[in-house]
Amino acid sequence: MTSAVEPRETTTKTEYEFTGLTPGTRYTVSVRGRKGVEAGPAATEETQTKTKLPTPAPPVLKSGTRPTETGFELQWKRDPNASAYKGTATKVGGGGTATVTVDSPLADPVTAKVTGAVAATEYEVTIVAVGDESHQDSDASAAARFRTASPATPVSPPGKPTVKGSPTADGFVVEFTASSTAGATYTATAKKSDDTGSPVTGTVETSGAKPTATFTGLTAETAYKATVIAKKSGSPDSTPAVSEDITTAASVRAK
Repeated sequence: MTSAVEPRETTTKTEYEFTGLTPGTRYTVSVRGRKGVEAGPAATEETQTKTKLPTPAPPVLKSGTRPTETGFELQWKRDPNASAYKGTATKVGGGGTATVTVDSPLADPVTAKVTGAVAATEYEVTIVAVGDESHQDSDASAAARFRTASPATPVSPPGKPTVKGSPTADGFVVEFTASSTAGATYTATAKKSDDTGSPVTGTVETSGAKPTATFTGLTAETAYKATVIAKKSGSPDSTPAVSEDITTAASVRAK
């Protein structure tokens, strides 16, 4: 099929953009110079508009995945004529966007990651198939909605460590109330109160009435603060529980 589209007005420019044409259609373009009432011979050329790619189906969650606090993974069926895809992820109600990164546009299904999202927030995602020399970009897909996960509840913190018994010249023992989170484990460190030196890791024991942490290899006559953190797989760590200053004893000098 060939057609001719008349410009709405003459132009002094050496280029002209035709709009409102039918995708995938051949057109004969004629250009004629004019001076006053006299017109020169027409220069003609045939060209064809690009075929518009089909609108992609709305994306769905990638098989076997679930939204996280900061994003989600998607998939959709690939069009064989699409050379690439691009997407947008916008907060429902406005106020921000997330980043859509297409993993492999030539795979089927196409997969993409949405990152930089806000926790517990709903996003609308649309996908556009990108054309090539013969194909025009598709219209955006219908918007699909996805909600990011809510923040995980941190492990309940342990009680404030307090010294148990009397410090020795090279260490001490602290005890603390256990976390209320079932199955919590603990890490314990001691560091000089003036914040110099490296932390010393303590040995935690949980079999007694209260958990304890034993520190050795410390410097005599030096103030330390003990820090205990409760942990559990799949949950954020607790806030640190920090002791008051605990001072090691003086070294015993040989007579």
